Amino acid sequence: GLALRVTFGGIRTFVVVKKIAGRAQRITLGRWPGLRLAEARRAAVRINGEIAAGLDPVAQRKAARARAETCNDFWARYLAHIRRKNRAWMRDEQRWKANIAPMIGRKALSSITATDCQNVVDAVGASHPVKANRVAALLGAFFAFAAKHERVARNPARGVSRYQEAARERFL
Repeated sequence: GLALRVTFGGIRTFVVVKKIAGRAQRITLGRWPGLRLAEARRAAVRINGEIAAGLDPVAQRKAARARAETCNDFWARYLAHIRRKNRAWMRDEQRWKANIAPMIGRKALSSITATDCQNVVDAVGASHPVKANRVAALLGAFFAFAAKHERVARNPARGVSRYQEAARERFL
């Protein structure tokens, strides 16, 4: 199952090609010449042994990557998404930098709880209750996007309590 993948640019990478749960998977081992053939063969034997034992190395790598990804890391991906759809993306970016990132930005995305989200909203709501509601909405949208991309199991910002807003009376 050991193969050498060569890109159009000439980059050579060792991969193991195996069927896992009925699907052909390519597991990247490393680049040549940093990874030599003998080392790649040993790594391929180890991965084939894991697959034979019933383990899924691809799922393990995805889980390890998801554990290590912080909120700030995933924010860049979310920002690229909302720039295409949301005209007020700059306001959301400012809310993230000023209110959310200092409190939960360095935490692992998968370790955020509903309490963390509520603490962010309450910290803003102490002085600006309407702004806290907008921050809660941004947190909800951000974690919904993360759940859609399977970075979190469920949206921790769902059910965050919000502040009362009084509608303005407008005159023409």
